Amino acid sequence: MRNLASAIAIVTGGEGGIGAAIVSRLTAGGLRVVSADIAAAPDLTDDGAVIRRRLDLTDAAGIDSFAAEVSTLGTIVALVNCAGIIVECTAEEAPGPGVRRMLDINVLGAAHMTAAVAPLMRRGGAIVNISSISSRLPEIANAVLYGASKSALETYTRASARALAPKGIRVNSLAPGFIDVAMTDAMRTIAYSEGSPLRRVAAGRMGTADEIAACVEFLLSDQASYVVGATLVVDGGLALN
Repeated sequence: MRNLASAIAIVTGGEGGIGAAIVSRLTAGGLRVVSADIAAAPDLTDDGAVIRRRLDLTDAAGIDSFAAEVSTLGTIVALVNCAGIIVECTAEEAPGPGVRRMLDINVLGAAHMTAAVAPLMRRGGAIVNISSISSRLPEIANAVLYGASKSALETYTRASARALAPKGIRVNSLAPGFIDVAMTDAMRTIAYSEGSPLRRVAAGRMGTADEIAACVEFLLSDQASYVVGATLVVDGGLALN
């Protein structure tokens, strides 16, 4: 994959935190990366190794036109669905518009990206969906629907892996634990509240965005050629408790 001329990887949410680390890792590995993020400029901005483009994952028509546009730049060999938002909501609260937007981005956005990009990919391509350890931590009361969105994404990963494997495209997901990046107010509340699961991490620290990016690179590589429909949990041993 690295040696393919004009090989393109797409990373949604590539302008911040984990997404930016993934973009850097993949470009260092020889891929030309398209960073698709709502925070980017509206038109394609090409600085050589990285091409940046604004993309709203709630805009279905926009996703389709984006995929067609990127396919003219080279051969799409990888897709990383990293874009996601967190909106606080407990199990006893009625979900509001913010929660619905979260579901649209975290689940349906990734699904639509996959549906738009997969037909344009070559055999041997790979897709990685970024989930979250929150899908396994129902005790985080104000993030139950965020966790539910990531559980849904993992279920979608398994279903799309089964559908795309005969076409030579592997689909997996990766569930980071607590990662040391700039946090939203909602995530900061979760991470540092009394009784936070962060206190149970066996490694005794947060992970880094670079550590997550290295694992994404592995899942996209030929070294993971027999990994299909899996979720790689990268949480410093939190799940051991």
